[in-house]
Amino acid sequence: MQRQWRRLASMGWVVGLLFTGWVSAYEVQGLGTASLVGADATDRNGDGDESCVIAGNSPLECGFDATFAANNEAAFSNGSNGGERAFNVFDNAVGAFDHKWCCDSPSQGIDDPATAENESGSLYVQAIFAAPIVLRAFTITTGNDIQPGRDPDIWKIQGSVDGQVYTDIYSYSQDGVSPFSAPNQVLLFRAGSDYVTPPAYRYIRYRVFSTTGDGNTDGTEHHLGELEFFDEPLNPQTIHIDGSCTLHDAILAANTGTAVGNCPSGSRVKDTLVLDAEVTVQAADTAAVAAAHDGHTQLLQGARAGLPDITRSLVIRAGQHTRLRRDPALGCDDADPDAFRLLTSTAALTLQGLTIENGCVAPAGTGDVGGGALLVSDASLTLEGVTFRNNQARSASSAASGGSATSSAQGGAVWISGEGDSTISGSRFEGNSVLGGTASDSGGRADGAGLFAESGPGSVIVDTLFIGNRATGGNVELSRGVAGGPTGGFATGGAFRWQGTRLQLQRVIARDNVTQGGLGFSNGGDAAGTIHVEYTPTQVTDLLLENNQVIGGNATGRAGNAVGGGFVGLVSVGERITAAGNLAQGGSAQGSGNATGGGLVILAGDDRRGIAPLGQPGPVLRNITLSGNRAVARSGIASGSARGGGLYIENGFQALLQHVTAIDNQVTTMPGMSTGTLHGAGISTDGDVGLGHSILRGNTATVGSNAPAASDCAGLGANGVVLSLGYNRIEGAAAGCAVNQPTDQLGVSIPLATLADNGCETRLPDGQCLPTLALLPTSTAAIDAGACQASGVIQDARGMHRPIDVDGVGDGADDCDIGAFEYAADDVLFRNGFQ
Repeated sequence: MQRQWRRLASMGWVVGLLFTGWVSAYEVQGLGTASLVGADATDRNGDGDESCVIAGNSPLECGFDATFAANNEAAFSNGSNGGERAFNVFDNAVGAFDHKWCCDSPSQGIDDPATAENESGSLYVQAIFAAPIVLRAFTITTGNDIQPGRDPDIWKIQGSVDGQVYTDIYSYSQDGVSPFSAPNQVLLFRAGSDYVTPPAYRYIRYRVFSTTGDGNTDGTEHHLGELEFFDEPLNPQTIHIDGSCTLHDAILAANTGTAVGNCPSGSRVKDTLVLDAEVTVQAADTAAVAAAHDGHTQLLQGARAGLPDITRSLVIRAGQHTRLRRDPALGCDDADPDAFRLLTSTAALTLQGLTIENGCVAPAGTGDVGGGALLVSDASLTLEGVTFRNNQARSASSAASGGSATSSAQGGAVWISGEGDSTISGSRFEGNSVLGGTASDSGGRADGAGLFAESGPGSVIVDTLFIGNRATGGNVELSRGVAGGPTGGFATGGAFRWQGTRLQLQRVIARDNVTQGGLGFSNGGDAAGTIHVEYTPTQVTDLLLENNQVIGGNATGRAGNAVGGGFVGLVSVGERITAAGNLAQGGSAQGSGNATGGGLVILAGDDRRGIAPLGQPGPVLRNITLSGNRAVARSGIASGSARGGGLYIENGFQALLQHVTAIDNQVTTMPGMSTGTLHGAGISTDGDVGLGHSILRGNTATVGSNAPAASDCAGLGANGVVLSLGYNRIEGAAAGCAVNQPTDQLGVSIPLATLADNGCETRLPDGQCLPTLALLPTSTAAIDAGACQASGVIQDARGMHRPIDVDGVGDGADDCDIGAFEYAADDVLFRNGFQ
């Protein structure tokens, strides 16, 4: 049960419980100062001056509407009198040093003799009002670092009429589990939904008894960023965008909690804006931001938004209309003066059912650019059923002026950065692009055509499609190039690039995306990963990678390398993955253009990339289908290399592969080339990889116009070896494949049906099933020939139960089929979708 609570807490879901049995469903407002509600009962006008209090005046003389007390560090701080004091939780700001209370242990709290309780062993800070108030809502914000280690895990909000006897208003008690999922996170609690509406109290305090101690220096330090106490209901409002009330004014109403134009007042706490009219935006607001929530837009990642920056937690959803677009009459050219994205948010944002089109980030100046349609900075993002179509981010070119390396372009549609979690479900990214600029030195880098993210823990992409997106590295202007220097721009993530903490992919399709390195002089730009995941251990379930291309840039010197035609990244567990028809192709040049992993490149066992250090167990991959993927090297004077036509595992110490079906994958050089080094058309690795219950057939290595040679698996280098876990059926092994267990069979070709929808338990977001290679009645060497107990797998690539015993085949005890597909004599029913 404790483990389950920890999991829910890490996802930011409901975790709070009152001792009375009341279930708390508090809301995440967002991250940082911008996510505070503001104008609470301690400072109704927001003009409290802590420096005035530090100078010796009463808070009531300094703009505050309450006085304050604490049993530890009872003061504000501004650096001159020591930092991180208790009263900082009432300073209307979130951050480090003077904007938080830190870092004593709750055990250092002393008793207040004026109260009936013994406060020893706990810390408290309180607000004292001139007259009693009813606490109808409050926010609590965590600190900026060592999170969740310093977060409170047992704490209360208490009230008192006389400052002597205190009554619990709200209690949180989950030993070892923080209610927060990110640093500087603001949580909102409301009377009536999170706790019982209390009577009026003149004294209201926060009291903490322990911290999680997770990652803490001594396991007991405590921090808190901010407290807000409200004596008015904070009820979210629904505002309809109907032509009279515009989306521009509705965002301002939600930001400010006031009526704007023909839009009614917002609440400042996760209002919902409903699109009852199509919204077309024609120009960006270019005025500088003078004050918070003033309706203007910040210049972030090379562009402003066409609508006011979102500075309060907000939901925008489809109503009678769904489309939000930049005027289609506006182009998106290099240094386009009409370029702007649609939305920028610095607070928690949820979008539902919208179609967002034609956003453009294309600045004239230098600096990284990103987020053609949407930019989310230091806040959580939820996308539910949202389509991003034909949005673009492109960095500026500098070749005309003989400039040096241009900047990166990131996130053709969406750019996310910060500690907030992201949840993307039921969504579609289609026809978006990211383009690095042309330069006379190095071409601009391009990352994440659909999506670029540096996001916090607990992020999920589920039931989402990435179709026909393109990432293109910038070219070098060859007329200005100087031998030995200029390099084409790198490109990664034709579908998306993700770098952060943990990510889950569930029922995701990437199809017909292109990742193209830029044209270079001395070096072509490298290209990597239709889906590119870096520094992020990823859990993958039901992933389809189909007909994607990753192509290195051409050059006069060394061509660009290509890595991961379908996917490249860290994987902790991968279940039910099909990669079909993907291409990784090196660029063309005098020097070699190498290719690695036509279908998948799995990075493993590398502490530089945030997963287990070398020597520790690597990823586990089960029920993997690899069909018709290619890794193509292009050779010039130097010989190019291609490895892992279907799958390449890098640093794969103790990586485990079970129930893989890999057929007709290729490693080749271009026709007419007589040189090239080729490794493992089916599976290749430079580490040690365990392989069991797998079918490898028809995977070939071809140099130039020579006849194809069987190359189902191969180890690379001194440490590269594929070790048998038993029950493999391999047509043609190669060097470095130690397939030698008594249950293995070499030189056997298993008959298989063509790649098709053969039914499934759970469909992909396009309504189809994950395509599989079905066993046939003649596939007798694979049917009932394995042992599910040995593989530890109880489902096949369709999610169907294993084993299914076929009468008269095997011993009838534990007859698991070999490969990713479990055969049944009446399997035609499954292929027709009747299960």
